[in-house]
Amino acid sequence: MSFPITRNEFQNLYGKRVYAITLYLEKSYQKLAKINHHIIFLKQCKKEGVIPHGMHLNHTTNTNKNKKLIDDTMIKMRNNTLNWRFKQKRNIINEINIQEQILDHYMKQINPQRYHQNDLMWINKHDKNMKEKLEEKRQKKLNELIDERNKFTRITPTNNIHTNNVINKSNAQLTEAQLQVLSKGLKFAITPNSINIIDLITKTEASLNTTPNNIKQQAISEINTFIKHWKRPKNGNLNIEEQEALKELKNMNDITITQADKGGKIVVMNKEEYIKKIEEKLSIRLQSFDTLKHNLITIFKIQV
Repeated sequence: MSFPITRNEFQNLYGKRVYAITLYLEKSYQKLAKINHHIIFLKQCKKEGVIPHGMHLNHTTNTNKNKKLIDDTMIKMRNNTLNWRFKQKRNIINEINIQEQILDHYMKQINPQRYHQNDLMWINKHDKNMKEKLEEKRQKKLNELIDERNKFTRITPTNNIHTNNVINKSNAQLTEAQLQVLSKGLKFAITPNSINIIDLITKTEASLNTTPNNIKQQAISEINTFIKHWKRPKNGNLNIEEQEALKELKNMNDITITQADKGGKIVVMNKEEYIKKIEEKLSIRLQSFDTLKHNLITIFKIQV
């Protein structure tokens, strides 16, 4: 069994050619360590949902559509880079395996009696220090990205919907997603997946019943042009969680959702309680008024 030797001793023992192969192999090991560093860093970025600084793209407009496009592009860049790093790793591992086989062949040919593993212990002697520095650098960069993301989230939160305009007086336990949907208001319009052409034209004609025919035809023509160019939106204004919450609210037959008389808040009540209150109001009004014996509207029309 041989003892570990130095670089110079290895060169004197095996010659310059084998020493050159060993130096190339050493650089390949270092390259593999750096590639592994990049892979771990990108995987952590993907897990934390952050984008490395070198892949950041500036938002040139304030439109949500363009912002989403740029965000999606940055995510694809990060994921594609990760896949490319995996490919790099496979290639460098194959290259290392070939160089190791060549080196082993030459070492056995020159000094078959020596313990070759000990003779190669000088390779990457300081590799541990390099890996520790890379790990420290990687963790520092990741922490900076996470801090930036959290800071941005605090300033401009992704979920900026306030649910304090919803008052739940029912027995139902509403989830956060259900409260968010309700907080959008009863006049909130969901992005349509399709257009009912017949219904649209029929309602337009009904609303233009008293207008001249030429204006009516112009309006219908404009609607036809709009329908021809209309495309189904790629993204709706409700996320998947909110869509599920909306379905759940529709299936809650024991509650009634209404708007408060003052303040514009959304009120959720038990259906039985809501009906009871409506009946109470109607009974009070019936007691306060008398039934007319004649239809005064006809009399007023004649007088006008």
